[in-house]
Amino acid sequence: MKTVRLIIGIAFALSFYMLSASNDWFSPLSFKIFDLGVSARDYSGRQSDIVVIEITPDCLSRYFPDPHYPISRNLDQFTRILMTFEQHRPRLVVFDVLFDFYDSSAVDDLNVFCDELRRLGKVILPATVERVPIADSYVARKDSLILPIPAIREAAYRIGIVNLPVDGDGCIRRYYYNKSYRSEVIYSLACQVLREKVSVEEIDCFANETFYIDYSWQSAGIAKVSYSDYIETPALASLCEGKVVFVGVNSPEFSDRYLTPLGTTNNGQENLSGVQIHGLATQTVLAGTGIRKASGLVTFLAFGLLVSLLAIVVYRARIAVGILITVLGFVLILLLGLLSVVFFNMYFPTGVVAVSTTAALVVFGFLKSSIVITTAEQQSRIKDNHISQLEEKNRIITETKTALEIEHQRLKDTQARLIQSEKMASLGMLAAGIAHEVNSPLGGITSMNQTLLSGLGKVRDHCADNARDDDSRQRLERILTMMEQANKTVGDGAARVAEIVNRLKSFAGLDEAEIQEVDINEALDNTLSLVSGRLKQGVEIVKEYGRLPRLSCHAANLNQVFLNLVLNANDPIESVGQITVRTAVEDASIHISISDTGAGIPEENRSKIFDPGFTTKGVKVGTGLGLAICYQIVKEHNGDILVESQKGKGSTFTVVLPLGAADGGVNRILS
Repeated sequence: MKTVRLIIGIAFALSFYMLSASNDWFSPLSFKIFDLGVSARDYSGRQSDIVVIEITPDCLSRYFPDPHYPISRNLDQFTRILMTFEQHRPRLVVFDVLFDFYDSSAVDDLNVFCDELRRLGKVILPATVERVPIADSYVARKDSLILPIPAIREAAYRIGIVNLPVDGDGCIRRYYYNKSYRSEVIYSLACQVLREKVSVEEIDCFANETFYIDYSWQSAGIAKVSYSDYIETPALASLCEGKVVFVGVNSPEFSDRYLTPLGTTNNGQENLSGVQIHGLATQTVLAGTGIRKASGLVTFLAFGLLVSLLAIVVYRARIAVGILITVLGFVLILLLGLLSVVFFNMYFPTGVVAVSTTAALVVFGFLKSSIVITTAEQQSRIKDNHISQLEEKNRIITETKTALEIEHQRLKDTQARLIQSEKMASLGMLAAGIAHEVNSPLGGITSMNQTLLSGLGKVRDHCADNARDDDSRQRLERILTMMEQANKTVGDGAARVAEIVNRLKSFAGLDEAEIQEVDINEALDNTLSLVSGRLKQGVEIVKEYGRLPRLSCHAANLNQVFLNLVLNANDPIESVGQITVRTAVEDASIHISISDTGAGIPEENRSKIFDPGFTTKGVKVGTGLGLAICYQIVKEHNGDILVESQKGKGSTFTVVLPLGAADGGVNRILS
């Protein structure tokens, strides 16, 4: 049985490795180990064979007129570089400038440039394979080989491809030996330079393969000279004698910049230009320090052997020792991957091997633990019987406790509703008393106001007939006008008091049946009128009412819901803010939304705001019953309350009431 499980574990490990290797699941870890190994390589004491002449943004503005693109229109500047090589001849000149366009009005510049290419002889020009859309298609794409124009191509020594393979994290680590384009093989710029040292057959054996660039050569002092310094300082031409000279653009304007593993800072950016990468790749192949990727078969066999040995050790050891072996194995694999890059020019998919090995050892530990568990199962069955009996008793106790908690909560809810009923009864008695006490003197004021108006009219007529002169008549007219205006103010105040009394009676439902058809918009207006004096000074009420049907409901109870929600919306607004009241009909229900611009409800409190007794106002300020009662009233109308809140931006409470919520009565649309 143990042997079978061991074989199953090894088969799982190999399958997991093959799956993760084919999908590059752990390539980021492999890349980090590779980058660390490259940074540890040191060639600072060696002689570099590369000189890079860079056309920087400053050079573009000084020597290349706008528009800069395509830069190949300025053939006279590239001819100028070639002419500087007459006395100090380089070994090869490599352009990283695509000469696929020139200014047709400057034929003489083209002829002179081509003559210089032939005179100098060993000048390598670039080509590129690009993906272009097929005509009349937005999906299909095809490869397009872009070469220098025929006249320049015929004068050049060789043509090299400049395409760069990009790794999954966006970095350039690899470089092509050569690249297949349809039926032909195109050599890279670096391989065209390498052909000066080795035969074509030696390069062709690496067809369609890549090598890893040795970026440590960057610290070995590859000479980099700006175009302007090179042109203006003739003595710098001696740097190029016997060297491979690269000429290219290093400017963000041309987007010819790439991420590199060492994150080299250049012009404030963590990347290198294309011409610098081609120069480093060429130095890598000339020095023979290119890093090769280990064969997939060799890696797979080494992984299988390693896992098998570790599995046997882990299977025989204790669990604590197995964990230690797993950790040490993970670290050892990473260390070996690092050393292979530093000393042996070999790149292993270290991340895949390390993670797969760790996963395999974890599985082996699990399988071993399962055997231990299986052996212990028989011993634990007796204990399980006792435990099951205790669990049954505990279950009964838990159920009893839950039932008691439910009953306790039900009592709390009933108590809250009783308190609310007493409050509403007290409010009704108070409103009735206020209405009675106010209506009596209000009737007298209104009656005497009319009598006074009538008397003032008669006084005006009498004075007009018996005035002694015009001056007396005008003085009396002014006095009578002032008295009429004062009397009108008294009448307007009495009307306002009558309106307030009517709204108070309507809000408390004193002269209404328990269930009636109500205009929700009117009920909201009554509520807002009553609370206007309690709102903070900087709070603005915005009404966005929709066209609503009348609703059969308990009007006084719903008025209390609206009152509580408006006052709650007022509380979190610090100084200046807005309360928006919206109404609409959606899905056979009336939606009443009350939004504020306050601080919002914290995430941890949203699930508790409708609990009886929960409050954030303090023990002496709030009772914690307002929203609980609102929730109960809305549920009694077969409705629901929805809450939306965003910290720092406010909250929205939406009351959803189905049409005919209370008794299914007939609703009619208000005209």
